[in-house]
Amino acid sequence: EERLAVLAEEKAKKAEQREEREARAEERRREMEEARQRNLEAMISRRREREERIQGSQAAAREKRKVSARQKDKERLEKLSTIRAAETDMKEELKEKIMQKQEDAAKRHAEHLEDIRQKAFELSVQKCSTDEGVPIIKPYENKKKCMICNVLIRSEVHLQSHLRGKKHSEELEKSAEAEGKQLKGSSEITDYNIKQIIDAPEGETDPITVKAKERVKVVKRRAKKLKVKLEVKGEEFIASQSAPNRHLDSPHRAKIGKSLRDIDKLLSGQGKGTWPNQAVSQLERALGEITRSLDKNFAKDQDVFFNLGGFDVLGKIYDKVLESKGASNSCPIPIKAIVSCGKVLLTATRDHQGNCEFLLLSNRVSKFIELMRNQLTRLVPSDPLGVEFDVSPGPETDPLSKSVMQFLSTLILQLSKTNTSQNAKNRLQDLVSYIVSVETVDNLARYFQLVRNPIDSSPEVAEFLLVALQFLSSLTGAVHSNGEAHTLLLSTLQWTELAGTVSLLYGMLLHQGRDTARDTSPPPLPTHTLAVATETCTLLQRLVSQNLGMVQSVLASEGISLEFRHIASYLLWYSQCHSHTPLLNQVIILVGYFTANHADNQTIVQEGSQPSVLQQLTNLPFQYFSQPELKHVLFPTLLSCCHNNSVNMKILTTEMSWQLIEDFIKTPEAKKSQLVNLILPPET
Repeated sequence: EERLAVLAEEKAKKAEQREEREARAEERRREMEEARQRNLEAMISRRREREERIQGSQAAAREKRKVSARQKDKERLEKLSTIRAAETDMKEELKEKIMQKQEDAAKRHAEHLEDIRQKAFELSVQKCSTDEGVPIIKPYENKKKCMICNVLIRSEVHLQSHLRGKKHSEELEKSAEAEGKQLKGSSEITDYNIKQIIDAPEGETDPITVKAKERVKVVKRRAKKLKVKLEVKGEEFIASQSAPNRHLDSPHRAKIGKSLRDIDKLLSGQGKGTWPNQAVSQLERALGEITRSLDKNFAKDQDVFFNLGGFDVLGKIYDKVLESKGASNSCPIPIKAIVSCGKVLLTATRDHQGNCEFLLLSNRVSKFIELMRNQLTRLVPSDPLGVEFDVSPGPETDPLSKSVMQFLSTLILQLSKTNTSQNAKNRLQDLVSYIVSVETVDNLARYFQLVRNPIDSSPEVAEFLLVALQFLSSLTGAVHSNGEAHTLLLSTLQWTELAGTVSLLYGMLLHQGRDTARDTSPPPLPTHTLAVATETCTLLQRLVSQNLGMVQSVLASEGISLEFRHIASYLLWYSQCHSHTPLLNQVIILVGYFTANHADNQTIVQEGSQPSVLQQLTNLPFQYFSQPELKHVLFPTLLSCCHNNSVNMKILTTEMSWQLIEDFIKTPEAKKSQLVNLILPPET
């Protein structure tokens, strides 16, 4: 037991020792761990400090780089702006140099052109100071002014007529005497003319323009009054009419009635937009059917057309055109179909007094006048003498206004020829007055003045001109002598220089180079050109028979007198060479009335390049001196040219014997001649 106790005691000691050792080891481990932790914390702290130092240095480096980059960018922008400013300055300087060079070049070019224009104008003045050559009808870009006579000159034609005129010659002598000069020879007169003909100052008032503006105001007021009058009379006539007999029979009643119903259905079924092709085809088919039916010349068919409301149905078509104001791009119905409608109207009124009077008295015709005015206004410029209006290919044509003029001229011609009621006669005078008041004649005159080149290759222009001339002829044939319409029409024709017909002939016949040499025969003119020339002469003859004094005063004016002389000379030459007797007779008669009891006009026929108009008359073919019917044409004109004019008498007696004229005066044919009786009034 003691042993066990000792062992237990030893064992307990050993356990205590072991525990002490373990405690000491634990203490050492704890101290080592604490040391390790302190070292680790110190190392982490050092690492953190190092990283902070590194990050700080990196941030500083980055900031430094940013500052450096900003500085470099600033320097770059400053340098770039400096370069750009230098480039801009250089460009501006270069641009200024280029602009200066361009201005200098343009100035030199303008001066060069001005020199050319001045030299050309001086040559023009030299040429126009003589009677040689055919002056150009094209207006000047800048109007010229004669400082001696204080007259504006618009074209070379006007220039030559003015320089060769009596007024300029008298004023030239007075001006030269006032300056103490004595002009000897044509060269000194030409040099003096060159100094006195200058460009018209800008803004100078043209007396003709002032009068034109005043005239337009008066004409518009008159047109408004006449329009109201025609509308009132038309409403009264419609109210007084009984209901039409819709059961009237005729050979083609069924076709006419069906076609009118189809047209009415189309008009009511279509909207405001453009008609589809199918509807247009149906409309043209129906119009063609009516035209073919009425072409059979059955008066009953025309009566049926009226009683079935044909004029009202067709009037709706023209109403649509008026609603679109005649513009071809906005009109829902094609122009071709509207022209077909005009053909129906022509056939419906042909030789039918009742239908013509209905259109007149009911005032249905006024819509056609309105439509014609709208269309003609689009065809011509506001200033026909404006050089900016290009007419080199010839003036434009309009099939719609042509169709309307054809219908109106036919209608007016039939009403003026038939024995109508007094009421219809009065309305016809009002209608002509209204047509004139809406500036129809003025617009046609402007259109004629646009013809400044030949129309040989433009048959469509010739056809339009022919219709317009026939329309004017119908107006002159419809007015009563000494009536308001007669006075208004003649005053308008006088203002428009005979509706521009003389300028029309001059432009299409005497273009540049046509009448320069007469060594050979003139080239033949196309049929359509001759037709226009013949119709124009016919219109002038009609005007002569109505008011000779007005026609003579217009033809004697500056510019027109020169144009007429050249036209007469050319047509006399052409008609002889190509044996065109009817036109030749017309020209001879016109020359006779042109010179009848008019000393200035007698002087005109002796002037010009040789042979003059008078010399050509005395050298006509032998038939004009032997055949009675041709002597009746020529001899009154020769008497008119030479009566109380010693110079013309001397020219004539060098070519022929005056005894022939005296023998003719004693014949019964001469006593029946209106021209002879005008020159030598019969003793009462």
